[in-house]
Amino acid sequence: MKKLLIIVFLVFTSIIFWGCGSPKADDVIGEVNGDPINRLEYDQQYNIIKFNYESQQSASLDEKANKDVIEQLKEQAFNDLVLQSILHQEADKREIKISKEEIDNDLDYIKESQTQDNKDGYKQFLEKLELNEQQLRKQIETQQIYWKLYNEVTSDVKVGEDEAEKYYNDNPDSFKEPGGIEISHILVSDESQAKDILTRINKGENFAKLAGEYSTCPSKDNGGDLGIINESTEFAEEFKDAALKLKPGEITEQPIKTDFGYHIIKAGEKKEEKTKTFDEAKDEIVLGLQQEKEYQVFNDYLENLHKDAKIKDNRKK
Repeated sequence: MKKLLIIVFLVFTSIIFWGCGSPKADDVIGEVNGDPINRLEYDQQYNIIKFNYESQQSASLDEKANKDVIEQLKEQAFNDLVLQSILHQEADKREIKISKEEIDNDLDYIKESQTQDNKDGYKQFLEKLELNEQQLRKQIETQQIYWKLYNEVTSDVKVGEDEAEKYYNDNPDSFKEPGGIEISHILVSDESQAKDILTRINKGENFAKLAGEYSTCPSKDNGGDLGIINESTEFAEEFKDAALKLKPGEITEQPIKTDFGYHIIKAGEKKEEKTKTFDEAKDEIVLGLQQEKEYQVFNDYLENLHKDAKIKDNRKK
């Protein structure tokens, strides 16, 4: 059951179809407390889970060679639909409602993110997942029900400073910070562009500003900051070799080529190995323990709902 709970809410990798029409009696393959699960829902759910699995594995499933995997994915599809049904039923009991405006806000965000680089991106997104906007809105509603239930159920969960201090004392190695040198970079795909940016930096332009403007690495949001680099850091060898030769404040004389593109690398301060004090680590520990306790409380809650539910599975009858 715990595996089921972990996989059920990966956003937009497991799409649930509600309101797809009234199925005939022989299309009902299961029930959850009297609410039907129909064949159409199940087949659509399985097809999308299968699509995601094949995309992640970069290989197509074969009905004979991958029989066990296919059976597992079919079980996942059914279990996802069961749990989704339970969540909707519980939301009804608690009178949890999702407004049109709340759904619109999330839908607008999805549309914006999908059309940033491609004006037809949103349309292609729907086609890829084989759903229409009405079905997507229902998925958004289900996601929001999940989180509203989560917030209600975990509202009383608290972590005290004594718990945080005990965790700190019990896990001293977790708070060791390795020594090394602070490194920032700007990553672009074109060598001539990298050289142009390097020229601008050498003329006095701000490295972090240019990183935010041109870098294709997610570190651009932090001015290109990659944190502390040392010999054990798992970066491309060409990058690491060049970075570790730099002295504080230095920038590579030429862009460094790796499989990712061309890097302009800047060194910051050298840092000695140290262990965070409890006061330095406290907020991080409290946040981590808070999330862990909340997830455990909510998973226990979902497991109890699942255990008490009257579930019928007619697929093998």
